[in-house]
Amino acid sequence: MKRKTFVTIAAVCAAFAVFAGCNGSNTASTSTTANSAAATTAVETTTGMSDSGNENGGVAGNLFFKGVWLAHKDSHDGEPVQYFVFNDETSGHTDRVDGTGGVSFSCEQNGTEIMFHFGSADDNTKATFDLGDSTGTFDYGDGNVVTYAFEYMPDLDPDTFETAGEDQGDMSVTAPIFENGVWLAHKDSHDGEPVQYFVFNDETSGHTDRVDGTGGVPFSCEQNGTEIMFHFGSADDNTKATFDLGDSTGTFDYGDGNVVTYAFEYMPDLDPDTFDASALG
Repeated sequence: MKRKTFVTIAAVCAAFAVFAGCNGSNTASTSTTANSAAATTAVETTTGMSDSGNENGGVAGNLFFKGVWLAHKDSHDGEPVQYFVFNDETSGHTDRVDGTGGVSFSCEQNGTEIMFHFGSADDNTKATFDLGDSTGTFDYGDGNVVTYAFEYMPDLDPDTFETAGEDQGDMSVTAPIFENGVWLAHKDSHDGEPVQYFVFNDETSGHTDRVDGTGGVPFSCEQNGTEIMFHFGSADDNTKATFDLGDSTGTFDYGDGNVVTYAFEYMPDLDPDTFDASALG
């Protein structure tokens, strides 16, 4: 995300522990700057979150402005998971570190609370931020609560940002979710058993192929944001799948109480035009 320097007053820094500007690896240098001049009016940070606004267009009361942040799982020492790319204070997209895509979002910032709408306006994910340690706790619903520690990336430009593989048919930042490409579906979670491949010829058709090479079924589909209607085998079949782009999972309702969740892993080295699971050995 683009280089940003924002203005903060020493008193504000002390009162709010300016998000990612007065913590972590920047604590000593920021505190020294703030304390060395009682009349200081500017503190340059490398992480950039503040609820006091900034000179690059940020609005007072908004933590995020135009820029890029790297989200670590649980703490700043945790695994880097995804980037949050803000176009402005109200919109942007996520992008997974492994380059397998992300999801667009809009948001309403209200101090240390932000309501995100990931994928569509129907999604309501509440995030509560702790400015002392630059963390945000996201409640995705159904008990799925995740904490990220945010690191501002001043040398990354939100206007041009992309991670490796984003242009390779990955789970898209914007609809449709699937395009020409191959995905491996794991049962229940990314740690689950690999079950079958979803091979997309394009946004509307493809076929499945079981991991053991014993075949699959053709399908057509209509993609509508985070919901996809699949027609497996024939146009008479209607299997609704609902996707959570935060963890790349899809829940398939095959009818008669048969509901299955798959975690999708994009396979950039597999060609959908020539794919054959039996040939993978």
